[in-house]
Amino acid sequence: MLLIDLVGIQMNPLTGESVLVLREHDEPNRLLPIVVGSVEAASIAFAAQGQTPVRPMTHDLMATIVERFDGHLDAVELIDF
Repeated sequence: MLLIDLVGIQMNPLTGESVLVLREHDEPNRLLPIVVGSVEAASIAFAAQGQTPVRPMTHDLMATIVERFDGHLDAVELIDF
């Protein structure tokens, strides 16, 4: 399993799409750009800056349900791309 870091969220100037840029934590530090929706990009940016949105999004509600049932997320695996 590889650890990754969030490099940032950028906008593709040609298409206007939001692109989430991830980087391997260790060598060779490959980059993985992922196109996401603008709402998702805004939510990720809020979380990365430690801000809380006025209204929770669907994934926020799911995270709250998991927490209330004493669940936890150990890892996320990207199997194929």
